[in-house]
Amino acid sequence: MDRYVMRHPQLGGPVLIPASSMDHHRSLGWLRVSEPIAEEHMHRIDPAGYADAVDLDAPVPDELPPAEEPAETTTPVGKPARTPKES
Repeated sequence: MDRYVMRHPQLGGPVLIPASSMDHHRSLGWLRVSEPIAEEHMHRIDPAGYADAVDLDAPVPDELPPAEEPAETTTPVGKPARTPKES
């Protein structure tokens, strides 16, 4: 059975939990901080490495921050730069 690393923001550090109890833990405020981990890969997982991981089920903001305006150049696009006149 797959497992997930979950952590509670106030109660404690990350722990491995079975997939079958994920909904129960989420209802108690636990955050899912890993993708499913197959049983044969669990020996490679160190839950402590997920201590600061973000909630993978958190809602994505609808609006992205506005893009920055491009910086003004000294030479407008499409116009050649002025060169000193030759004598």
